[in-house]
Amino acid sequence: MEYSEAEKQMLREVLPGIAVQLRGALANIHGALGRLAPERLRDRDTGTDRSAAILCQSYYKILRVVNNLSDAPMLAEDKPLDTENVELVELLEGLCRQGQVLAELLDLRLVFTCRDRAHVIAANRELLERLFWNLVSNAMKFTPPGGTIEVALRTGPDCVLLCVKDSGPGIPQDKLERLFDRCTVIAALRKDHTPLLDRLRSRPDVFVWDLDLHQHPCQVGCVVMASGWSRRFSGENKLLLPVDGKPMIRHTLEKLAALSLERVTVVSRYEPVRAMAAEYGFQALDNPLMLQSDTIRLGLAEMAEMDGCMLCVADQPYCTRESMEALLRLFRENPDRICRLSFRGQPGNPAIFPRVLFAEISALTGDTGAREVIRRYPDRVLMLETADAEELHDIDRPEDLPGTSPAE
Repeated sequence: MEYSEAEKQMLREVLPGIAVQLRGALANIHGALGRLAPERLRDRDTGTDRSAAILCQSYYKILRVVNNLSDAPMLAEDKPLDTENVELVELLEGLCRQGQVLAELLDLRLVFTCRDRAHVIAANRELLERLFWNLVSNAMKFTPPGGTIEVALRTGPDCVLLCVKDSGPGIPQDKLERLFDRCTVIAALRKDHTPLLDRLRSRPDVFVWDLDLHQHPCQVGCVVMASGWSRRFSGENKLLLPVDGKPMIRHTLEKLAALSLERVTVVSRYEPVRAMAAEYGFQALDNPLMLQSDTIRLGLAEMAEMDGCMLCVADQPYCTRESMEALLRLFRENPDRICRLSFRGQPGNPAIFPRVLFAEISALTGDTGAREVIRRYPDRVLMLETADAEELHDIDRPEDLPGTSPAE
């Protein structure tokens, strides 16, 4: 399917950004549910167990929507999906067995039928599983207790058909015309005035994105601060130590390479780090100076043409690309603000600063980064919540590395 540039922007930027926001709220909800209804309480109280099961089901329904939003950029890609040989009958039988646990809690019957004993196709397994749960969870939502949900696989020489049928009442005819009013709407709107667009704008649940305004977003660069001394690592450069099978610094570089940044400058006193940055086409600057303020000053000198600059540390390998993308979108919506990541209200890195503050940041001295400038302008700060505290976790000590534990 062919998409306009505006539609591609919606798929690649707007929808994943919404997903990041929802994912953080969902993580909080899931954690609160575990504390309010722990397994030991659910085992003793059937009422609590049933209520918790319904909440869990609702959580996973919303999570599946969020996952779909995160995958929206795939629709704008020309390349085909990654596939593997999948034995479809075995896969669906296994998924139905998993679904039967939830179905029994809701007093429903979930059955699977297929005339074939086996049927192999080339498919993306993860997306097939997601399709199954989307269909089945929707059927569970609208099927009353005592009802049946039937999952049927029909195969032909050139295609397969997955059918999910339930014994629910369906949508009454008199409600069909008002179906739109019962939906939560996500809309990208231009400035045009039509009855439909004006009606959408008046709704409290609409996410408004002005496509005309965002055809030419502000220019944002990034300075990667990779000149630390790694004093707690016994002389080793921690940025080159392996984290999940690759050097720590490479996690950051890979994510930055996937972002819509106009320029990335890596400032490091270490030649191997600079060489690695060059692999991604990034500018790499040698830093013979001692302090973090020196590192920032060297990098910001290369950002004079940018409207904003992200200051990024190099020792947060678990900060996700999705969070960084959402931070970029937040800044481009608010180019006069300081935008930074946070978790449960606690600020962290990276942060994006507007050009009007570049001179103040460059005038800083000492080894505390740009925190002093942030303290001067608390009303300018916008914080974007991450989904997990680990995203903002710095690896400052050897025991912070995965697979290690604090010294005795």
